[in-house]
Amino acid sequence: MTSPLQYVRPNILALTPYSTARDEFKGGDISVWLDANESPYDNGVNRYPDPHQKQLKQHISALKGIPANQIFVGGAGSDEAIDLVFRIFCEPGVDHVLTIAPTYGVYKVAAATNNIALREVMLGENYELPIPELIGAADAHTKVIWVCSPNNPTGNAFALADLERLADSFKGIVVVDEAYVDFSPKGSMLSVLDKHPNVIVLQTFSKAWGMAGLRLGMAFCAPEIAECFSKVKYPYNVNGPTQAEVIRRIEQGVKAQVEELCAQRQWLMTQFATLSCVKRVYPSDANFFLVQVTDPDAIYDYLVHHGVIVRNRNRIAGCEGCLRITIGTPQEHQRVITQAFGKKISAAPTISEIMTSGRRFMRSASGAIPQISPETMLPIGIVTIPQSRPKKSSLCCSFLTIPSENGMVNDITQPIIEEITNALSFPINSFFETALASCIPPITLAKSEAGIIEGSMPKTV
Repeated sequence: MTSPLQYVRPNILALTPYSTARDEFKGGDISVWLDANESPYDNGVNRYPDPHQKQLKQHISALKGIPANQIFVGGAGSDEAIDLVFRIFCEPGVDHVLTIAPTYGVYKVAAATNNIALREVMLGENYELPIPELIGAADAHTKVIWVCSPNNPTGNAFALADLERLADSFKGIVVVDEAYVDFSPKGSMLSVLDKHPNVIVLQTFSKAWGMAGLRLGMAFCAPEIAECFSKVKYPYNVNGPTQAEVIRRIEQGVKAQVEELCAQRQWLMTQFATLSCVKRVYPSDANFFLVQVTDPDAIYDYLVHHGVIVRNRNRIAGCEGCLRITIGTPQEHQRVITQAFGKKISAAPTISEIMTSGRRFMRSASGAIPQISPETMLPIGIVTIPQSRPKKSSLCCSFLTIPSENGMVNDITQPIIEEITNALSFPINSFFETALASCIPPITLAKSEAGIIEGSMPKTV
């Protein structure tokens, strides 16, 4: 295999890195530390952290299945590694890089900061990876190709076979930014990293791992490149508390949270697809998705007015007319769908209003409505009677929820409706169907042979 060091700037190869006091210490029974000009008063953070994050890298190695000597850890998320790639491989004012477009905007900012020209190659019509176009745009001074997969803001991940083909076809460094890979079923380039010494894979703890506030990113690469990262980085680039907290959270894991976010992604994308203002919902392998809407600026302002912030991507080439929607909690999704978009209700009814309407127009199999405490219940949906039935209230059926301590609905109390008086053939309000489907456990609706709409609920958990 060709050594990736051939792509490194000569001055970086010749660089002697800064030697910290901790680098010069080789171990031993030391109880008096007078080598680093630190404060001697123990307050938990008075000592410099491990400049090479050895313990943290061991945990990351076990988590990712990559040897510790192939791991770089950065203290500004993936952005530190992005900046270092330019400094290690690109001669300012001479070399240039390629990126797909649209993509993550920091590549362009880091290129400009380092005085490196950046050329963009547009993705295909359906955001496919344009391998022939990327290779065709490269020349002798093209040192790096940047590919974000899953891509931000389009949300789609590229096939590993395509990324490998690009790496095999390019005489330079291919950086695959996998910030959102935990949400993708298409796999990671880490699985084939040993076959491609010219590939650098970036990942982060900011997304699936929920540690954006700690700003810790990773680069996985050939050992020779990892050594270059260590030479060029600042001495203590990851603080001690961050190292300790990331280790603690790695041990806890995030599998359940990732599964929940992926399920919520599918649910929310399905809801957006039914909105009259949405022209297209793009597929997603990330914790967000892209939607093309009728009037992105007006809809963005409308959402802000309703207390909801999304990302307006309308002015980015290739994303014209689009908004980017991050996956949130089920409660946040309900608010967006019901209060801000087309599936909204004019006003949320109070418990008293719902129960008054329920007692007036509903009856359970036993003919009795259970007594419910307004202080512990929240309405999540209503069945409506069409306006052509003026004698009937628009609130004819209610389902109520009890939130658990962690904010998730895990118990449902309801007047179990065997019959909805005089509403046997009327459609159920779409918001109500949405609310029921999102319950945990879910409530399903079916029409019996007699035409009676029945609500069924599994045993609560």
